[in-house]
Amino acid sequence: MITSKNNKGLERTGNTSSVTADSFEPVSKDEIQTSRLHLRIMPAGWIYACVLLILMVSAMINVMNLLVLLFGLMIGPFAFSIFFAWNSLRGIQLIRHIPQRVEAGEPFSVEINLTKTQGLTSGWALTVEDYVHPLESDTPVPGFHPRVWFLRAVSGHTIQGNYRAMIAQRGRYRFGALKLSTRFPLGLFELNRFFVHDADLIVFPRLGKLNVRRDSPSFVAPNSQTMWKSRTNMQGSEYHSLRDFRPGDNPRWIHWRTTARVGEPMIREFDDHQRQKVLVVLDPWIPEAPTLHETDRVELAVSCATTMCTHFTRSGHAEVQLLIGGPTIEVVQGMSSHVLLQRMLDLLATAHPSSNTSLNDLLRRTSSSVRDDTRMLIISTRTGPVDNSRYESSPLSNNRRKTNTSNARSDRRVKFLRVGSHEFSECYQLR
Repeated sequence: MITSKNNKGLERTGNTSSVTADSFEPVSKDEIQTSRLHLRIMPAGWIYACVLLILMVSAMINVMNLLVLLFGLMIGPFAFSIFFAWNSLRGIQLIRHIPQRVEAGEPFSVEINLTKTQGLTSGWALTVEDYVHPLESDTPVPGFHPRVWFLRAVSGHTIQGNYRAMIAQRGRYRFGALKLSTRFPLGLFELNRFFVHDADLIVFPRLGKLNVRRDSPSFVAPNSQTMWKSRTNMQGSEYHSLRDFRPGDNPRWIHWRTTARVGEPMIREFDDHQRQKVLVVLDPWIPEAPTLHETDRVELAVSCATTMCTHFTRSGHAEVQLLIGGPTIEVVQGMSSHVLLQRMLDLLATAHPSSNTSLNDLLRRTSSSVRDDTRMLIISTRTGPVDNSRYESSPLSNNRRKTNTSNARSDRRVKFLRVGSHEFSECYQLR
């Protein structure tokens, strides 16, 4: 479901609506290609032309000066409409600003800046139409064509317009060409021009609500021992070493005294046992002939995995790993940071379900990197019984059996959530 809302008659600068996104995508004027002007005669224009043709033929046959005079008076507005429309579109440049990422189901704003650099007169009654369509969508999602109307474009000035839209389906969307058109002054013709500049928008899955109460036995409830260590590291100086700041590091772990002394950002590095290690495994299984209900289960699982990754990457000093099954297995991991969260959101936005992926194959991909103190969360959409014998024989389970931990502690480290189960509903709820 895609809806849009236009803001018409905007002739202002600097005022924009709030956007649910990270930032706007920069656009260069040199990257925008413009097409030639195209003239389209409207139905009223065809009627007007037929009347002119009848007057011209009648004047030539009857040789009546009154008909010739009437023909001359009527052809003037006809030619003036073409000239005025051409002059209105002359020297106009369009620049579109879109957010890089938005959440599915949340409204966002797209800005369109119109600049007229030349022309004998101002441009009047200008319409800008945008073309948006999905890329690589598993479900048929129609595109939409929002429009923004500008009343007047003065030569040498830039005016701003915007429209608000909401995309309910996750995925990658392409913003194609911008169509600039006008029918001013008489509506006999429509003169249009296309500004070609493709830009992509990533719509990540909807975020839900997790059960994170401290007195709850839920898997996502904060670990008191880990939180105490995190507070100790923030207030004291119990760190392993210092290193240069890298893109994606948490700015809260910068050692400011050393940074001021050396003149470059230096970040604290802690021991591995002080980090909270989390592995989120998404198993988007779907039958070969899925129903609408089974497709909704996959979207619910992807939404749950997105909420989990967002929760753990924002919880503090944690090492988070995401494993996504499907036609191709995707893995992303790193320390909790905004850059890591963006990478995870990009993968989850374009995750595709599959009916041929084995859960045991997913676990084998993590056996080499998962340690005994890693908290693993498996989110699966499988409706049938899971083959426990294959899971118990996986290398990941073999590594866990080598440790001297109790069964209760092992259950807290590994949690299997089946979409639609009572345990899944208690742990996660869609907003």
